[in-house]
Amino acid sequence: MNKIPISDFMQRDPVTAKPDMPLIELVSILRAGGRRGLPVTDDDNRLVGVVSETDLFLKEHPVPFSTEKVPSLLGQVIDKQQVDQVNRVREMKVGQVMTQRAVTVREDATLEETALLMCERHLSMVPVVSDGVLVGVVRRSDILAILYRDQG
Repeated sequence: MNKIPISDFMQRDPVTAKPDMPLIELVSILRAGGRRGLPVTDDDNRLVGVVSETDLFLKEHPVPFSTEKVPSLLGQVIDKQQVDQVNRVREMKVGQVMTQRAVTVREDATLEETALLMCERHLSMVPVVSDGVLVGVVRRSDILAILYRDQG
């Protein structure tokens, strides 16, 4: 298993996000596909970053929560400042929250190398690139499926 190229198992032509995509559209894509993140590409399919659920929760502009007031998403009253903040978040684009320096592998990386990288870096997805161009992705679920299939 240690010499098997990741290109044999990667998902080719993956769903991607664009930097100018609204976050609300990103969330819809993530939910519809049961994904936790997407590679972000430019118009030439060059990888410019990755965006994950973690990016949506941990960046500088989180949806406001407080102990006294709950966002209107839950049917409660919020003050004007919080409404403005929620509206700013709704207008944000993927490029504002994505991680620009994505951890990647090349097509000739092995399954073992990729699995170890994902474990060490706590990654659920790794883009596969060739000269900066996205050629596929490997998800944690892909690696697990291979490992458990090989176990019988």
